[in-house]
Amino acid sequence: MSQDTQIYRLSEGESLSQAVVHTLAHACDVEPTDLDARLFDAVDPDALDDLFAPADDASDRSGSVTFEIAGCRVEIDGASRVLVTPIEEASTAPGVTA
Repeated sequence: MSQDTQIYRLSEGESLSQAVVHTLAHACDVEPTDLDARLFDAVDPDALDDLFAPADDASDRSGSVTFEIAGCRVEIDGASRVLVTPIEEASTAPGVTA
């Protein structure tokens, strides 16, 4: 598993749940189909997509979702940015408490 935080910003029209799977796979150095964990075991992919669906007024998109899957912490924010950090690295990062 990569020890670096993987940061990904969605492209227009891209599914957030698919972006999470691809970013997580990259962090784990595997193909998306080879991940040991399934996204829907940690979070409802449809609800995740709906929560951060593009709005008519993008300025009102705020909030964040954080969950753990496959030994990583996944953080998603209102700017449609996906951060995947291995738990070991996340727990030792400055300003983060375990």
